[in-house]
Amino acid sequence: DFAFCGGNFNTITLNDKITQIGYRSFANCANLTEITIPASVKKIYELAFTDCSQLVKVDCMSRSVPTAVSVYMPAAYWGAFPTNKGLQIHIATTMYKSYSGWSNFSNYMVEKPYAWYNYNVANYSINSAQSLYELSLLTNGDAEALAIVGESAAVTFAEKSVKLAKDVDLSTICSETHGSWLPIGNFSGTFDGNSKTISSLYSSSTSYMGLFANTSGATIKNLTVNGIVNRTNTNDDSYHYVGGVVGSATNSIIENCISDVDITMTSSSGNAVMSSFIGGVCGYSYYSNIVACQYTGNISYNQGEWEYTHHIGGIVGFSSNTNIIACVKPIGNVYGELTQAYSSVGGIVGFAVESSSYHTTACYSNANVKGRIPGMIMGYCNYRQSTGNPNTSNCYYSSTTTKTSQSGTVKGVGSDNYGGSWSGYDSGTAVADDVDGAVADMNTAIDTWNTSNPTILCNYKYANVDGVITLVAAE
Repeated sequence: DFAFCGGNFNTITLNDKITQIGYRSFANCANLTEITIPASVKKIYELAFTDCSQLVKVDCMSRSVPTAVSVYMPAAYWGAFPTNKGLQIHIATTMYKSYSGWSNFSNYMVEKPYAWYNYNVANYSINSAQSLYELSLLTNGDAEALAIVGESAAVTFAEKSVKLAKDVDLSTICSETHGSWLPIGNFSGTFDGNSKTISSLYSSSTSYMGLFANTSGATIKNLTVNGIVNRTNTNDDSYHYVGGVVGSATNSIIENCISDVDITMTSSSGNAVMSSFIGGVCGYSYYSNIVACQYTGNISYNQGEWEYTHHIGGIVGFSSNTNIIACVKPIGNVYGELTQAYSSVGGIVGFAVESSSYHTTACYSNANVKGRIPGMIMGYCNYRQSTGNPNTSNCYYSSTTTKTSQSGTVKGVGSDNYGGSWSGYDSGTAVADDVDGAVADMNTAIDTWNTSNPTILCNYKYANVDGVITLVAAE
């Protein structure tokens, strides 16, 4: 107590062996302007820096909030710091703002990089482009980022939740000037968009493109993303997983997400690129559920001479054992200038490898579709239980959109491995000439899904809005 009271200091950096700062230890240090409190400090007693009239910067290094100790006064009057004009208390974690004593100074606190993250916390809040970028660095195992937060390996956020607190504009992080967005890495937690929008996404590099590179055991929900994916493929001989929201999803749930991301990919003649999986929402989906998602952007892919097969869908490019429920492509183009025989394009799904337990149900497409094996709902279905019983059901498409095939007639499904011809068929799908009838049929299918899948409910229904089939929140 009173250790340096009244001392003539300007700036102080305390020794990292110190574990506590006693009662009025630096009180009345009239010339003190800055002090750094090391991470070793576990307790700070009341009035420790009171009456330091020039103090304007306190740098708190610890990511574990030191206990505010009150001995002579109630905790609410801890009063460790003066409330000088211009005072900034730089905090390493947002937890300072809610802790007893410290919370009295929340208006003076400035968040340091990664302040939103603390390994002891289960629920996180992201409120800026910088914080979202920091999330990406942590999930991608950036060495500098991990050192700052005290982690030794990439953070997956398994069994944790990240909520978007407000709309975020990424234009200061990624653009043609700033370079490509670094997609959020192997994410295994819950990302709740909280009905907010992430805008100005610009993704132009890596094999995984989109807001998220890949997810495993994750839930991505209640999110709108807009921006651009734009890449010219080179001789990198790699697979590409491209989605407006997620590049590749495994054992994940993507629900109530809207992608307004324009995707343009081209290949110069002679380039040798492996398969690409391109979806307006998700590029590649494996044992996942995609529910009540919409894609309002445009996809254009111009395949090179030596490339392998590519699969492009308004919602999902390549779907393997995935339920796609009540998803909509209300406007825009899904175009693929494709040269390889088994390359496929669909208004909802490009290529589906599924079983009797997984279905594309109650989906609607009003997209303009063009491709080698095109389907208004699904390009190629690699599974049918029997003739006339595909894994698509209760799906509808508009008769007024442009449908161009490099092989034959375009219908609901382009082809399948059960003997379906290249000219397409409509089993499980239909033209939505009767809007009210289509709405009623898809809503019945949604009710059936909800009854059978109470843990992954679709909280949306279809409605006839001025003659347009529209997905709306269920009442």
